[in-house]
Amino acid sequence: MPTARLASIVVLIAATAILHVAYATSGPASDYNLIIVFMKPVDESTWSMKIMLEGVDVDIECIGVLRPNAYYVQTRGISSSIVVAPLYYILDSVCHSALSEIQLLATVHGNRSIRVVVSAPKGYIVRSSLDWRGYGPLGGPYTVDVVSFVKHYVFDGIVVANVSAYRVEDLGHTNITVVAAHGIGGEIVKYVVESVTVVRSALSRWLGPSPRAPVVVAIVGANEHYFQPPGSAHSLGGVVYLKIDSSQIDEISWLVHTVAHEAVHGWFNHGMLYGDFSFQEAAAEFLALKALHDTSPELYEKAASYLRIMLEAGEQYAVWMRVNAALWYAGVKACNEDLYMRAISILYNASLAGEHKKPVSLLDIARIMHSEAPFQCKGRLEAAMGKVFEAASRSVVDWPFIDTEVFRAENATSKKAGEYMVLSPQNATDTHSYVERAGYSSVAREAEGDTCTRAALVHSSNAGSNATASVVGGDTTYTPCLPSAHSAERVYVFALGLGAGLLAGFTLKGLYSRRK
Repeated sequence: MPTARLASIVVLIAATAILHVAYATSGPASDYNLIIVFMKPVDESTWSMKIMLEGVDVDIECIGVLRPNAYYVQTRGISSSIVVAPLYYILDSVCHSALSEIQLLATVHGNRSIRVVVSAPKGYIVRSSLDWRGYGPLGGPYTVDVVSFVKHYVFDGIVVANVSAYRVEDLGHTNITVVAAHGIGGEIVKYVVESVTVVRSALSRWLGPSPRAPVVVAIVGANEHYFQPPGSAHSLGGVVYLKIDSSQIDEISWLVHTVAHEAVHGWFNHGMLYGDFSFQEAAAEFLALKALHDTSPELYEKAASYLRIMLEAGEQYAVWMRVNAALWYAGVKACNEDLYMRAISILYNASLAGEHKKPVSLLDIARIMHSEAPFQCKGRLEAAMGKVFEAASRSVVDWPFIDTEVFRAENATSKKAGEYMVLSPQNATDTHSYVERAGYSSVAREAEGDTCTRAALVHSSNAGSNATASVVGGDTTYTPCLPSAHSAERVYVFALGLGAGLLAGFTLKGLYSRRK
């Protein structure tokens, strides 16, 4: 082969390799570049920073410092060894003009993409809430559309850790990264990963997937971040922060309970579904316990043992958790459907779609539960909701941590099954096409003279609370039944009364119109 030709081939191969390396480093093409440089620690709790925003008609560069804010719990995780902080706080502290410009771009050029690069000194490793979501390799660079970035990930977290003090475990089988201080045992990491995985899976089934489901857990030692007390935790959404307190009597129970609670905040957080304490924290507490209860008996028992201590102390998270549990149980007991979860799912998905932007409270949950309840059980649901605080106020130490007897007593005095008979749209003239959805035992129906039987689970008056509590989700189908004579009579009288009322209404409307 001629020397010149061989040289040309070598040059071509080298050029191809250089282009490949350049592309791998830069990542996919983007309209804007956000470059965040952790230059070096200045002292134990301060970093020198450089932030640049580049792109179409944009060229911003800032140099500043990043330090914790003792008054803002989510910003206290800043030290020379590890930074666990919201991206919003980092941008606002160092380069507010870049933050403002990015927010403006989301409203004007939302369909464009932004490339996010986080750089740290040698010996440090970067992880963030953008990991494990297909936006780029672990640690970045990440390429994401501007709207999603501003709506979700600006509020979420970045982790920068010194590998001499922290180990990083990227667990591909669970899509979770654990950044843990050296000395944090394998048992702790195991329970953290299991708790996050269980809750993440349950919430995805109940409410739908979240763009900020937890993917990174940072576990710091007791001497890290002096503004943050030992035995504390918080969630940035995709990033969960834990500060271990080795002096705790039952560290694992606290750990499982706390990690499960914080994992739920991958759904309840800024820029997503958000509300007052009765919902934001108390519903997270209930859903965390329910996820463990329904999925992992071992994890549930550990979390429940810690919860019982909190209930005994009257801790507000635990107390308001009971109110959420009672509201959930009221829907299940009255209508044999998980109306509580359906209501939260409706609000959550409306929030993701930008259709619901107001803070949520338990009043919103109760209102949607009532609107979603089948007509034939609305009366029982109203009666059950009236018992929520009574059920929650009584000391019960087992799942669901409320006095379920309150609701059984209510059922015994609530409206009779025949009062909830409705005509089936398939055959409205045939009495056999009535469908019962009342949820009464066959004994109660026989006393009424009904001759139908249910095809699915019946809430009998002597059913145990655990059996009732396990009936969640879905719509139960019943066989057609023939109501008793006086049950049918109620329906006919109701229909005649409704017709007479409508006729009178139209007559009065006509008279009123003529008077005008």
